[in-house]
Amino acid sequence: MSVRDETRRVAIERLPALPRALFLLHNFYDVDAEAMAEMLVVDRAGIFACLAEARALIYLHQCHASAARFDSTNEGVLIVPLEQRLRREYRAKLETAFAECGYAGAVAWPHPSTDIAVDEEAAAAFVLSFLADDLCKAVASYHGQIGRETTAP
Repeated sequence: MSVRDETRRVAIERLPALPRALFLLHNFYDVDAEAMAEMLVVDRAGIFACLAEARALIYLHQCHASAARFDSTNEGVLIVPLEQRLRREYRAKLETAFAECGYAGAVAWPHPSTDIAVDEEAAAAFVLSFLADDLCKAVASYHGQIGRETTAP
């Protein structure tokens, strides 16, 4: 892999979850914007905005050390509501799956949620709270933590 390809790969990995997923589907799996809009039940303009943001961020990551997302009041106005809706649906599906598996209770979702990794950590902490102490210690040890301590805000 060339240095340029590696730089592009890293830039794609750094994209926010929704623009990254749509960019990969469109550019590597030939899924057209209309099909994505239909599947997500959203206007095509929202898909095009996500694709434009992804391309801009990839370009900026390749040319500069960092890049900022589209402004939510201007170019990103169509992206924010779509991301929020998909995040709510993702969280609801996780909670339904947890309940179906016998994990009763509510996940302590972070507010505001800015990254899918943060939501994944909250979901993992929820499941971890149901495990026996020995398993919790093993998981904590694996992650380099001690015990089941949580940090208070």
